[in-house]
Order: sequence, then structure tokens, then C-alpha cells
Amino acid sequence: MLRSWLCSSALNGKLVEKSENYNADVIHFDLEDSVPLTQKEDARNSLLKHYPFDHRLPVAIRINSLDTEEGLKDILFLTERSLQPDIVIVPKSSIARDVPLISTYFKNSLIFSVIETIDNFFELRHLNHRPKALDGVIFGAADFAVDMDLNPQTLTNELSYIKAEISICAKRLGLHAIDSPCFSVYEHDMLQLEIEKAKKLGYTGKIALHPNQVSTINKGFAICEDSKAKAQSIVSMLESNKQRSVAMDSEEMVGPPHLKYSKKILSGRIR
Repeated sequence: MLRSWLCSSALNGKLVEKSENYNADVIHFDLEDSVPLTQKEDARNSLLKHYPFDHRLPVAIRINSLDTEEGLKDILFLTERSLQPDIVIVPKSSIARDVPLISTYFKNSLIFSVIETIDNFFELRHLNHRPKALDGVIFGAADFAVDMDLNPQTLTNELSYIKAEISICAKRLGLHAIDSPCFSVYEHDMLQLEIEKAKKLGYTGKIALHPNQVSTINKGFAICEDSKAKAQSIVSMLESNKQRSVAMDSEEMVGPPHLKYSKKILSGRIR
């Protein structure tokens, strides 16, 4: 499961401990936005010091953009020290250019592209097939807002269309879709609302900026027992009589689409 990605600067030496204590699904080290330009080398050294080799949780590293010198330094640093994270996150990426390059050096890593510019959004939209080695996309709402000349601190529904498009494209290509973080780290209701919207759009996880967001994200992207029970009821109802393809569930008519969806829930394909 890749529901909660607890993200912190690679300068933070307590990320692994907090990820364990708060039951995050992914340990997410950041070498990019949360690290000042003057401390990039310090962040890389801190990452090496605190890197959890052979950890039970998947480890993700967000490198700097490959349009920058720091991004190239990140790749060189990681490869020279044989750091092969479970997940490499590529920000502001050109999918066609960056994914093949990253996969050359990180052959066993999952690769996630952050969709946070108008250009790479349209690149994703126009892909005809899943690029080799690309495993998922992450919506970068704040940077995307800035690229659209919108205030990232006052976003409500302005990017709903973009968010939906990214999820649809990801589903079409067979990619994971992870939602951008909730920046209001102490507003539980805001986080809950964002999770509900993201899940309805097809996202399967979300970046967490604070440990107190992890449990809400985990719960929000899990299938509740009531949903499983209802799915089982629909499957039993429609498969018990092969002479019919529709039936009444309470006061609602259900048929082949409902059966297909219920089977996805029971198989774990939908969370």
C-alpha cells in the first residue's frame, strides 16, 4: 500500500523514526523544495547518514529537477554510494527525457513523476502508452498553481479539473496517482475534505507533511468494512442467479457495472 507518504527534508534526522511511529506507508526524503540551495550538499550527506538500508517500509527520495545542476549532483551522489531507493520522485520532469535517464541508474526503483507544470501536464495528457519504467504520478498542486499565476495559499476548487485529468490519465496508462499534500497541517477538516475529493477522483494516496496527517490519510484511502460487506452482498446477489444480470439492492437497481466494481473492491484492486 502506498497511501501515506510522510515527507520531510533530508536534513531531518528523525524522519525514519516518525514514519515508523506514525505508521506511514512510505518514508519520503526530500532533497528539493524543503532544502535551501546553500544546504543541498548538507542534505545529501544527512540522507546518507540516516538512510534506512533494508527497511520494511519503502523509501522514496525526491531529487532536484534534472534541469538543474543539483539534480545531476543528486544522481551522482546516490549512484556513487550505491543508494538505490525503492522510489525515485522526479519533480518538474520531462517524462520522455527524465524517466529513461533515471531508470538507467536506478534499475530496481519505482519512478514517480511530479506533475506540477503546465508543460508536463500536457505531456502526460498526450501519452499514448505507459512509458517504460514510469510507475506513477504525483500531483504538485502548489507549483502548478504558480505556473497558472494562482495563489497556492488560497486554492479551493481552482485546480479540480487538472486534478481529475491527472487521475484519468494515470488510470488510462496504468499508473499510481498520488495527491498533493494538505498544507494546512493542523486543520483536520481540511485534510479530510481533500482526501475525500481525491479518493472520488481516483487517487490512491497522499503526501503527508506532518506526522499528525498520516493516520487520517491511511484511514481515508482504505476500504471500510461496510463497503466490503456491500460489495459482497452485490456479488452474491447477482451471481446466485445466472438467469438474470440485474437485481434490486434495497431500492437501487444494480447490474454488471456494480458487479464489476464490487469484485474490484473484494480483490483489493480498489482501495
